[in-house]
Amino acid sequence: MTSYSRVRGFLVMGSLFLWLGIQAYGQGTQSTVLGSVTDSSGGAVPEATVTVKNQGTSIERSLATNESGDYRIAGLEAGVYQVSITAQGFKSYVRTDIDLNVSQIKRVDAALEVGAVTSAITVRGGPGQVETETATLSNVKPARDFIELPLSVFGRGDTNILVVAAGYNSVGCCDVVINGSRGGAFNLTADGAAVNNQAYSGRSANGVSASVEAFKEAKVITANAPAEYGQVSQIEVVTKSGENILHGSLFWGNFDTVTATRSFFDTSKPSFLSNNTFDITSGGPVYVPHLYDGRNKTFYFFSYSGLRFRSGNRIYTSVPTDAFRRGDFSAICSTYDASGRCTDPAGTQLVDPTTGQPFSGNIIPDDRISSVAKAFQDLVYPEPNRQGNGTFGLTQNYTKDPGSHTNIDVYSVRVDHNFSNRNALFVRVGFAKSNDDFIPGALNQGYGGFSFHGHHPSRNVVLSDTYNLSPNMVNEAKLTFTRDSTNLHDFNFGKQVNLGIQGIDNPGNDPAIGGLPDFSFGGIRPFEGVGSWPNSIRDAQNTYELIDNLSRYTGRHAFKMGIDVRRYQDNNENKPPELRGSYSFDDQLSGLAYANFLLGFPTTAKRTTPRPNAYVRSWHSALYFQDDLKINQRVTFNYGLRYEYQTPWVERFNRLFGFDPTTGNVVTAGTSIPTDLVPAVASTLPIVPASQARYPTRSLLKTDGNNWDPRLGLAIRPLGDATTVVRMYGPATWP
Repeated sequence: MTSYSRVRGFLVMGSLFLWLGIQAYGQGTQSTVLGSVTDSSGGAVPEATVTVKNQGTSIERSLATNESGDYRIAGLEAGVYQVSITAQGFKSYVRTDIDLNVSQIKRVDAALEVGAVTSAITVRGGPGQVETETATLSNVKPARDFIELPLSVFGRGDTNILVVAAGYNSVGCCDVVINGSRGGAFNLTADGAAVNNQAYSGRSANGVSASVEAFKEAKVITANAPAEYGQVSQIEVVTKSGENILHGSLFWGNFDTVTATRSFFDTSKPSFLSNNTFDITSGGPVYVPHLYDGRNKTFYFFSYSGLRFRSGNRIYTSVPTDAFRRGDFSAICSTYDASGRCTDPAGTQLVDPTTGQPFSGNIIPDDRISSVAKAFQDLVYPEPNRQGNGTFGLTQNYTKDPGSHTNIDVYSVRVDHNFSNRNALFVRVGFAKSNDDFIPGALNQGYGGFSFHGHHPSRNVVLSDTYNLSPNMVNEAKLTFTRDSTNLHDFNFGKQVNLGIQGIDNPGNDPAIGGLPDFSFGGIRPFEGVGSWPNSIRDAQNTYELIDNLSRYTGRHAFKMGIDVRRYQDNNENKPPELRGSYSFDDQLSGLAYANFLLGFPTTAKRTTPRPNAYVRSWHSALYFQDDLKINQRVTFNYGLRYEYQTPWVERFNRLFGFDPTTGNVVTAGTSIPTDLVPAVASTLPIVPASQARYPTRSLLKTDGNNWDPRLGLAIRPLGDATTVVRMYGPATWP
């Protein structure tokens, strides 16, 4: 047995096993060409030979029309095609330059003229883009749109182009809302592989892991998705494959401080700005001189995309004056009596929280100022460098223009191999990495604000096999793997800082809990705080996926059924800033938040106990069946049914817990109480294992398996051609 035969055998046997034993759902990216062949009087022409040829790779598929003159050829990759039709006693019919989009059903009808087969009628250009056979509404963006539309700040990403699709709305960094559906109710795929973020159902940090120069097209299904699809909306991206002609591209885009415009609310441009985007692609037949000629058989496509973004961004913030740092708050009141008490009705009188007596002249004696406060402000706060706004000129009295930079590199390699006109396989490997230095804080050593380093590597692997079991039956099988990682840490990371707070020592060998505690200031005159970001977040999400779709065309029916089984893994480490303590200050107690800070009287104080790393797992599987039933030449009825189920998340080491409101107990996963609990928790709270509480021992959740999802649709061609379609749709549910 050859190595390929073993691979194909594994895919087919795995698919059959899942058909028998596991429920899943499938979604393919392949397309279909169908139509009716008639004579000049409109009568059906049976047994006509229909050949569909990919104009880029010269790969062909052929079959004969049925007794009604109809044909349907499924399992085609998106591309540009030629349709040739021959029948005894008729002139040949050839239609070229037919654009076939991802997962599209394209109608190409032909009316043959009487004559010799050697005579040919050639029509250039495909029919319109109207979907005539289903009730599905979608929006397709071809490669040209991704390449030619203007740049955004962070380059030509997939979502940067899709925002112009009807009904598509991007929310925040990673979420999408389509036609008013709820956030996260969409599925994003790259060549059929799921690339959604598991944690919040949005798109992954690096999305498709391929350059937009490698995109063949992207399709957004906005309504009436068939049973093949599980979410309310779908975003499908397919990548280019090589062709018989060697081709490639080079791209460079730039805007900088001179050419960039400022936003509507900015009064000045950044102090510096440089954005460079560059892409390179190459595709063609695999050719090794004297060894292998891959024309018409084996093709490659390589792409690389890079982004180098540098920018300044002026920050205005509030820092304490030198007088405030010394405990001299006399500026917050304009007049005092002989004893030093504030007599200004609009002013503030500071009092000693321990005695309730006023501080004379609103000045705190030096011996009352906390050594922790002195150490903190000397380390963090710079001197004001501009006249502030508001009362006493304290608001935004400091400005700085720190720099930030982002580096993104994306690589993708795809190899397609055609074993015959019945069997094709491709493999694509994509890798992306993004390194960010979000704007350091304006305070000393980069403290304050959104100050952190970010590293986001991801990879995506797709292995796809398409096999034509017969002229009217096609099987598509895929194995995919996606890894999406996030590594964030703020400027506290790894810093050895000891302010002298009792019970909080230097972090020692754990850099993730180093640096400063979390200090925040409220009240009517707040100052910039520190510690709003977690010290460290490390997250790695793995998705393993097996997909199989089987299509069969017989008589008036176009059946399709499929499976999709996914294994989710999420490994997470989160070290919040509260590990070093968290302290907030407001205007209670002494009358001014910063005075409370100097005196060492926080409004709230807490410290978080570090949790262990989490390793959570889940299975997601579904099964679907659908049929496009041709009622007559103008009406197609779409119906289908799907079932899907996702197991509750479990933790690898059974470290999940929950609260049972009926008993007041804390319930832990497993059959026994963990031995590594925090002693204070174990001695204070009533804790029982899940087995004793009669909950599922690993997930603690009881789930509902009644997740049946019917789909109904109707597509009507009132004029009998491909120019006008009336769509109707029945109920569907989102499990």
